[in-house]
Amino acid sequence: MAKKSSRSPGVRNVRLEPARTATERRRSAATKTEALPRTTTPRATPVHYPDEQLDLPVTFDAAGNPVSLREVIQPGYGTIQSFATLPYDQRAELTIRRIKAQPQFEVAMIDGGLIDKARAIREISSQSSIGKALVVIEQRLIDHLMPSDSFS
Repeated sequence: MAKKSSRSPGVRNVRLEPARTATERRRSAATKTEALPRTTTPRATPVHYPDEQLDLPVTFDAAGNPVSLREVIQPGYGTIQSFATLPYDQRAELTIRRIKAQPQFEVAMIDGGLIDKARAIREISSQSSIGKALVVIEQRLIDHLMPSDSFS
């Protein structure tokens, strides 16, 4: 009597390969593609300064006079001291000048609520935590606006 196979008649011997990992799939895909040649060169985007910021002071000159952003961005103005390197009292004074020069000023802070122009000046003058935060906010704004090649 013939021995019966334990396999069903429709099953064939198929050799299973181990599954490829995601890394192996990425590597094999990367080797099949060629890098495309670069057809364009990167261009520097033109810098746009907000009109309301151009006449506000951003630092002091050697004589202690405030210098506006409009003056700093003029070709040939020279190097200046960055706002961040000024002593705190000069940064506070400059922040107060910037706030006073704006027709409207309102800032909402999580711990401080809505701060208008008069309160902002009081907070900065008293060197409260809110006033110090306002000085830091102006410092970041000025650092963002200033061209990087203008610092000494």
